[in-house]
Amino acid sequence: MANEIAFQDWMILYLDVLGQGHKLRGLTGIPTTEEEKAQFVSVLKTTLGVVLTLRDSFRRFFDEYSRESGWVSQLPEAQRAKMRQLRKAEVSYSGFSDSIIVAVPLSNHDEHCASLNGIYSALVAACGLPLFAMAAGQPLRGGVDVGVGTRLNTGEIYGAGLERAYSLESSLADYPRIVVGRELIRYLKWVSAQEPKTDFGRLAILTAERCQRLICQDTDGWPILDFLGAGLREAVANNVDPKAVEQAYEFAKRQYAGACEKGDQKLMSRYFRLLRYFDARRASSGIS
Repeated sequence: MANEIAFQDWMILYLDVLGQGHKLRGLTGIPTTEEEKAQFVSVLKTTLGVVLTLRDSFRRFFDEYSRESGWVSQLPEAQRAKMRQLRKAEVSYSGFSDSIIVAVPLSNHDEHCASLNGIYSALVAACGLPLFAMAAGQPLRGGVDVGVGTRLNTGEIYGAGLERAYSLESSLADYPRIVVGRELIRYLKWVSAQEPKTDFGRLAILTAERCQRLICQDTDGWPILDFLGAGLREAVANNVDPKAVEQAYEFAKRQYAGACEKGDQKLMSRYFRLLRYFDARRASSGIS
């Protein structure tokens, strides 16, 4: 059996929608009365409805970034074909309960160009999701790292990469942020330092450097995706919705105030750290 399974390195992004378990425990059975039905639907809107919306939002973020530019469509066919090869990426994403799992295979048939295209697309989409989620009143957190794994016949990725990404989310993220693992950092630096032999290799180096600009170091020393940073603004041509930023910031302030009122030290610490991140990006993000 082992001889029939192909292993390789993967970048795995694991995102978890927070607060779903507590809400789902309110579904104690199939509703029978009109009042129970109304309560049932209300809970579903804030659980299943939120998860499905966020999954669809990630897909739209990714598809929007991956769409072929208008100027490329105006090139001669030979040049368009070359541009498509240079931009080629393989990314898969799936859902499990209240989680989103994104996988990018890392191979070296084109000097890591396709791998870096996939990583960059996934990280840009991942940067857009926390802001959208908090603006809608729903926090999430995650982890992303590189590790060996294999794709099962079910389509899921099994291996160290998923375990590392999940461990970062569940054990280290703590508050709404996406923690970046050391193996991914090492991989990006390694590709950046390679000696390119083709246009693919040269583009891979540039893309690895752009990936690194999406990452910053948090106050506890862990690298995180900088969803309000200059790297994301570069990726989306500075097209970050200021209204969404303000709504996300207001959500964080409400959560912190509510935690203070209840004396919930754990939530107070989490949202204090999130507010500190927002405040550090205040000047560049248009937060009033």
